[in-house]
Amino acid sequence: IDIDYPFKFPCNPTTGFNETDFSNFLSAISARLGNKNLTITAGQYPIKGINSNIISFINIKAFRLNINNTHSSAGIDRISQILNDWNFIDHSKLVLGVEFGGI
Repeated sequence: IDIDYPFKFPCNPTTGFNETDFSNFLSAISARLGNKNLTITAGQYPIKGINSNIISFINIKAFRLNINNTHSSAGIDRISQILNDWNFIDHSKLVLGVEFGGI
């Protein structure tokens, strides 16, 4: 199962589905899956409170970070920050999604 969690972005006004609820949701799914893989897809902002022992991989959408800058190193500083923000998860479980298409 791969779960996309778009609610973490600062511009999202959605309420009622917080990080604690999401972490509990993942724990419940993991318990039902047993030894099968559980991955999540998240944005550039970390989701605190995730039990990293139940997650196989976290796919981080690390693209379209600097839509006003198009030079070859645009976004590099933000990608470094993303990896630092997710440092509470074993780095072998992090998959950095990088876009190779146009905007």
